[in-house]
Amino acid sequence: MFPHYHNYKLFKDEGLEMVELATEMDMVVSVPIRMEDRRQRHWLDNVNDLSLSDIESAMRACPEASFIILSGRGFEGSSLFRDESLKNKKFLIDISRLSVVLQREIPKLIELAGISKIAFGTGIPFNYPNPALLKAQILDVAEQDKESLLWRNALEMICN
Repeated sequence: MFPHYHNYKLFKDEGLEMVELATEMDMVVSVPIRMEDRRQRHWLDNVNDLSLSDIESAMRACPEASFIILSGRGFEGSSLFRDESLKNKKFLIDISRLSVVLQREIPKLIELAGISKIAFGTGIPFNYPNPALLKAQILDVAEQDKESLLWRNALEMICN
């Protein structure tokens, strides 16, 4: 879903209706926080990044929905991990914009939520896949956890 590009709110009216329909059809709702870096956009493309609070509101409004949150940052301080009603919802966060080394966002998220909430993502077609592959390669976790991040978590989300 691209609510910020198609001019609707994820947690209201048409957006919520699509989330509910996807949930009824046992589909996962995939929502990018942003499509591409603002610095690379045309000056007429003035769409802002999607707010995490919009996704959190949609999760509250449709508690049975499964979400994959793509191309996001700043999850550590979000309600996703502080609000008990959201912690146990079905969602994954992809690693495409997160760091392993500098800000250590991926290790922090693993510490906050466990490996089961993190999934491999590259940002293709707007980003090259190699940086995400390198992040997964240098991530200091057990091999079983790395496999969960690379493919098991996504497979479980899609197949359950």
